[in-house]
Amino acid sequence: MTFLELNSTDPLTFLFLLFIYVVLAAIILPIPLEIAIALNPLVPIPIKAVVVGLGKGVGAMGIFYIGASVEDNIQRWRRWGWFDWIVRNSVILVDKMGYWGLFILLVIPGMTDTVPLYIFSLFNKGGEEDEKTMSLRGFVIVNIIAGILRTIFTWYIFLRPMGYQFM
Repeated sequence: MTFLELNSTDPLTFLFLLFIYVVLAAIILPIPLEIAIALNPLVPIPIKAVVVGLGKGVGAMGIFYIGASVEDNIQRWRRWGWFDWIVRNSVILVDKMGYWGLFILLVIPGMTDTVPLYIFSLFNKGGEEDEKTMSLRGFVIVNIIAGILRTIFTWYIFLRPMGYQFM
């Protein structure tokens, strides 16, 4: 975050670092991204929103593949009763909530993205054995749209009252 703040004066460098930060926030940093959005008030919010949305989309793609790669390990861990209970209920939750549930969780300002993304990726099972509740394409699209809207909500709720301009 400090590195991003120190490099926030040049708009192109800032946007590149914001993109990297958002990808990392999705994959490994369980912290909200709203602080980064507040940096460099000279970059218009719509541009930040697109960069955040694309960064969340790339991060979601990575998480989707990570979830698919550890799926076999999760199935082996199900021999423990308590873990099997968590898996069964998580699958039910993801199956019932689907894209809309993921979207609602990701659009909330201040919410960490890492945990919901991993839950929806790891437990992305449908009713059939090989059927998935969400496709990679849908998973990424939901993340992009949620990232754009979350940036706009962040501006409207937190930054607009502080005098940040939209454009």
